[in-house]
Amino acid sequence: MTVANDTMAAEERPSPADIADRHRRYVALAMLAAAAMSLANAAERLVQPDLVAVTAWVQAAMVVAIVGALIPLGLWKLRNRDADLRYLYMSEDGFVAQSLQRAKSISWVTTFVFLSGLATVAERLDSVPSEVFTYLTTTVMLGVFSGAFLFLDRDGGEVPIGSDA
Repeated sequence: MTVANDTMAAEERPSPADIADRHRRYVALAMLAAAAMSLANAAERLVQPDLVAVTAWVQAAMVVAIVGALIPLGLWKLRNRDADLRYLYMSEDGFVAQSLQRAKSISWVTTFVFLSGLATVAERLDSVPSEVFTYLTTTVMLGVFSGAFLFLDRDGGEVPIGSDA
């Protein structure tokens, strides 16, 4: 293989930082699927018995989505055990890693507000099983986290026109 071919092959391969960013996006999508599965669990306790089969199909589809989103992470980590690659992979300096941190903060605050509101509403809903509230809280936490991350990550770090940055 010539030097030109080696350079071209190196340019085609994504960097460990790009791979880490892609993996973080996969995790956000898996968390969105987990939020949908949690919502289906809550709905299963509230819907008529003949609709429980529909929620079971939704849960099964979400499990497939979660596994499908997480398989690339496991395969990459099994194949790439180099310490230098792992350092770049785990770096928290990139735009995507910072978006992940911001999304965690947004999710925490939103979940806290949701729990505060739920505490006042739950007193009036004695007929609703308590596990529904747990599933709804999980849905809000995971859904807001993944939604906020995907929203923050949508522009790839580009500064919007008209901003002061």
